[in-house]
Amino acid sequence: MGQIRNLSQTLNLVEAPQDWGITNSDPARVGEFLHFCESVPLTAAQQFAMGELVLASMNDALVEGADGVDYLERFLALGLLGLPQHVRYWSSLDDEEFPIAARLRGSSIQA
Repeated sequence: MGQIRNLSQTLNLVEAPQDWGITNSDPARVGEFLHFCESVPLTAAQQFAMGELVLASMNDALVEGADGVDYLERFLALGLLGLPQHVRYWSSLDDEEFPIAARLRGSSIQA
């Protein structure tokens, strides 16, 4: 949990023992989260957690009416650890409540 604590402190987010990325989702910070992933060396656990955070935040941005296509392409290009698991999970959700699901189903990542 120390690695997630470090992420929480660095990004000024809440420490949560479960669903850290969903708990800290912030559609206004998607670009910031992506930039962080692109510019900071992350451990395997941190990569997995950031994947959840970015996807949850992108989903919330889509719910609010943002386009998000550029962000999704940037995210998928990162190749974070656990990406196929994240894609499989999020793409299995209901499109109406989770608009990121349809976008991920159309992605080139094979879950």
